[in-house]
Amino acid sequence: MKAPRVFRPSQSHITADIMARFLDHQAELADCIRALDPGDLGRVITSPANHWVVYSLGDACRIIRAHEALHFRQAKNSLELCHSKTGTGVTG
Repeated sequence: MKAPRVFRPSQSHITADIMARFLDHQAELADCIRALDPGDLGRVITSPANHWVVYSLGDACRIIRAHEALHFRQAKNSLELCHSKTGTGVTG
């Protein structure tokens, strides 16, 4: 399933620092989630992909967590593919 247009990257060029940028993004995202006021988790927000879709901030955090897990699997699979082509191993 393709991502909604609003979520598609504007470019697909992968730079050598992609993993460092990915990990920095994960740390920044984790900081943002930790900074949330627990009292706001029930607040209803609108999806950035479709203004007809609404859910709680707590549900948004769960959606983001699942989505980021997908990115981690994609990164792991990409590293494994890269290492298999170079003859080095990846563990974990």
